[in-house]
Amino acid sequence: YKNSVVTEASLSQADVRQRELDFYTNNYWLWGGTATTMAGFVFSQLTNPVPEGTDFYLETTYLLCTALCLGLNLCIITWTVLCCTW
Repeated sequence: YKNSVVTEASLSQADVRQRELDFYTNNYWLWGGTATTMAGFVFSQLTNPVPEGTDFYLETTYLLCTALCLGLNLCIITWTVLCCTW
């Protein structure tokens, strides 16, 4: 009787851990998919030319912020793929 209770508890614990792992893996895949979509939009903004006559500092700030957003999205994509495949 004791062995069956210990075995059942171990199986239950393994099932809970598997569900937890699935939960976190699904969350990471969702973050990665969202970051991929956002990176696509940000890249399309980088390919659009800045209008003529735009102030230099405004143009520089715009390009820096857009490049930073793209870089952070690529970091999130890389991290989520590494977390989900590791």
